[in-house]
Amino acid sequence: MATPGILDVTPAQLEVVEREMQLLFEESDQLSARIKKSQKVKTISRYLYRVPYMKYRGGAFHKGSANNASLGKGTGMKLGNFTAGYITSYRGYRVTREQQNTTADKSQSPIDVLSETVAHAVEDAMIDDDIGLHTDGTGILTNASSAQTTTVLTFAGATDYLGVNRLREGMVVDVWKSDLSVNLSVALTNVQIIAIDYTAKTVTLDQAVTGADGQTNVLTIPGLESYGPASPTSFSSTWPDRTVAGGLGGDSFRHGMGYVHSITGTDYYLGVLRSGTPQINSARVNAASGGITFDHGQLMIDQLIARRNINDGKDLLGVTHMAQRFAIQKLGTTINNVFIQSSSTDGGKSKDLLPTNHAYTDTFDFCGIPMIISKRMAKDRIDFLNLPKWFRAELHPIRFYTDANNGNKFFEGRGTDGTVQSFTEFFIEASYDHGSMDPGSDGVIDTIAVPVGW
Repeated sequence: MATPGILDVTPAQLEVVEREMQLLFEESDQLSARIKKSQKVKTISRYLYRVPYMKYRGGAFHKGSANNASLGKGTGMKLGNFTAGYITSYRGYRVTREQQNTTADKSQSPIDVLSETVAHAVEDAMIDDDIGLHTDGTGILTNASSAQTTTVLTFAGATDYLGVNRLREGMVVDVWKSDLSVNLSVALTNVQIIAIDYTAKTVTLDQAVTGADGQTNVLTIPGLESYGPASPTSFSSTWPDRTVAGGLGGDSFRHGMGYVHSITGTDYYLGVLRSGTPQINSARVNAASGGITFDHGQLMIDQLIARRNINDGKDLLGVTHMAQRFAIQKLGTTINNVFIQSSSTDGGKSKDLLPTNHAYTDTFDFCGIPMIISKRMAKDRIDFLNLPKWFRAELHPIRFYTDANNGNKFFEGRGTDGTVQSFTEFFIEASYDHGSMDPGSDGVIDTIAVPVGW
């Protein structure tokens, strides 16, 4: 008989499991959290939300004669309105009976799968909100891929400054041809991102997408064609169309900075043609592929002052990618000169001028404007939001989907034949949209050179 070895006794040994669960995926809602703190929340119905605006007050100023002369004709004010709506979305979760049974006790697992999933479901919905705030209403999350197979897409084009910034591990997506003619994943269910390489900018999917190989493709929010447009659409003159069953037609998804800050004359903003009311176009400074400078920020502020009033700028919040924070802080350390005398109170020691506010939630100033960073931003632009003007129009707050008949929030699995299945499902539902009451009081600096290494 062979001498007993270690492998003969390991079946009786219990594993020692680290109790702290490592999270190998990103989870932040930096911009969304800021918007919610200063938002105007309007509870609406299918009658939507009308936001009136004044183009001018009118009044005819002119030279006249006081000697038996006519006083002339006056003019009146010019009013209009934006119309805001909502986009309905669901975030679904499924936990199998086996997962529940094998993780319900701390002696079995350091994490209770059902409890953990439920506890963070609304937080994940807030991250969805944050992602949506960076988009343009189409629901498109990437630029066109630079390379792809049926399961791996690469977003590393020479001028692709967005890359994988609006994607996260575990996210469910649709894959569209880059010309938006075909949804390649329409026959599949829950195409999920299982890995993101942030250096190579590759995205690995859990399923093979027929037709993706050899094509340039984009990733989108799933189900964009559920109601409304048949393909990703934004800036439509028909938004919001109340005649569509299941939701509102015209645009595909929630409106974010990319929608509010458009300056294209043929684009519509909440039902108003931009070229017909150019006052609603955001201030724009073109950096012309040069590095960010103080002049760019000051010019943007001056444009806002010229179009509105002298107070514009005091309520602005700048949003930039880490790449441009790097450039702004480098600019600040370059122009500082501190002359030190050996007899000074600090003993002639040199000063450390390097910035210390380098954490993700830290703020920093640019031309007197508080700035935050967002890893979901394109690297070649900085957006400025006049926060008090931003609103949220919603049918209801983000919440658990509840059965109207019995109040249940958790639903047992059912097969196509009606038999009970061994899983539990629950859903987070949301019906809302974002917008600004005055997009012309926002601004953007774009086509900024991206620092080397980014």
